[in-house]
Amino acid sequence: PGIRNLGGFEGAAMLTAPHPLLLHNTGANFLTSTIRATYKAIGATANLRVESLPLSETELTKWISGPQPR
Repeated sequence: PGIRNLGGFEGAAMLTAPHPLLLHNTGANFLTSTIRATYKAIGATANLRVESLPLSETELTKWISGPQPR
């Protein structure tokens, strides 16, 4: 309840900023412009990845694992 007051799923996703967020399989109908603008405004675009198509299990694992220490 109340998620619609935040802008639906897009509003809820913006609440994660500046933390890493991966959205995949968004297709053409899931609006991401406000999410992208939010991450850009706070200088966290490197923490956002948006893909319109589904990602493979390998790609999802890479994202979850994060950067590897050198």
